[in-house]
Amino acid sequence: MSPAPRSNTDGSGPWTVFTIAASFFILSQYYRAAVAVITPQLTAELGLDSHGLAMISAAFFYAFALAQIPLALCLDRVGPRRSMLALNLVGIIGALAFAAAQSLNTLILARVLLGIGMAGNLMGPFKLLAAWFSARRFAMLGGLVFSLGMTGSLLAASPLVILTQTVGWRGAFILFAGINLILAALLWLKVSDAPQGQPMKPRDNDMDSGFTAISASIISLLRKKDYWIISLAAGCRYGIFAAIQTLYCGPYLMNVRGFSPLATGNTILVMMIGVIVGGPFFGWLSDEILHSRKKAIVGGLAGMTLSLLFIAGLPLKANPLAVALGFLCMGIFSSFTAILYTHIKEQVAMDQAGSAMAGINFFTMLAPGICLQGMGWLMAWRHPASPLGAAAFRETYLVCGAVLAGVALLYLFSRDTRADQ
Repeated sequence: MSPAPRSNTDGSGPWTVFTIAASFFILSQYYRAAVAVITPQLTAELGLDSHGLAMISAAFFYAFALAQIPLALCLDRVGPRRSMLALNLVGIIGALAFAAAQSLNTLILARVLLGIGMAGNLMGPFKLLAAWFSARRFAMLGGLVFSLGMTGSLLAASPLVILTQTVGWRGAFILFAGINLILAALLWLKVSDAPQGQPMKPRDNDMDSGFTAISASIISLLRKKDYWIISLAAGCRYGIFAAIQTLYCGPYLMNVRGFSPLATGNTILVMMIGVIVGGPFFGWLSDEILHSRKKAIVGGLAGMTLSLLFIAGLPLKANPLAVALGFLCMGIFSSFTAILYTHIKEQVAMDQAGSAMAGINFFTMLAPGICLQGMGWLMAWRHPASPLGAAAFRETYLVCGAVLAGVALLYLFSRDTRADQ
């Protein structure tokens, strides 16, 4: 029988911590996707072209990724509560700057601030979960955080469209800045880094020796073969999925399959429902059935590969339900992300957990920009006359499937960990 969630005598409870922490990740997911549905307003009001819009979208991911480097140090040395609070104050400034922006450069700067501000809203909650809950439940709870986070992506779709019709896109960003401020206040008032009696701060308070310990911790991590294998899997998984979700799914469905915009949106929604359902499922599968991290991750990578092969192999006049099924499976099998972080967490000491997970997250958030540009380059190079045609998408999806299959084979050489270790 697994240990119960840990308690605290100051009024903070594990599920209060979980709820507040998960809310920050929902907000992060919202900001990642928020630009997509307001592009008509940005284009009309500020005269932006496709290149400018791409720069605005990419700025968030690159800033988010680069922020993982100092974040890795802060989570273990400063603690998740203070780290998240400081970063989210930057994010609030970014949201307000975006709402007030009158030029492309200001929009890019605002997105950079938002990327930095949201950089701790996954690794911070993971660090808190590791302190407040039993290790046996970490993968399942992590999967639940990811599933809840997907509601942020849903908020950035039709609900954001309705909101902008009511208060405008600037008003929408001001509103979410206010929500962010409320969450920051709750974090400060209701959350501590660990239950009372289980301090998370390092025992050595000397700055020089602390820096030496941090450096030794990072060097030790970089020497781990499994760190690089897990990082590669995390980057390829999210990079390919995010590139398809945020850009390439739309033109594929409309240009190749002849779907209407509404049908396209519904198909993407089905894929995201798959992610929401799949997160807790993979956590449960890893914790309770397989008692293995590696098996669950390899299974997810294999499922993503088969989903892409299925989509690529569908005839042009395939039943729309079959197309939706392919994207549903893609969403389900791509939802094992939390187990990747669990896998690295279980291979390092507790005082390295934040650094290790943030290190994985660096590659996770860097990969979408690389995959977006790489897939676009491949389609333009191989099919210059029709880079968004059926042949270009089929070939690109096959290449992505081959990459995922190769990563799955490489992952077999990683060291497994178990839920009950």
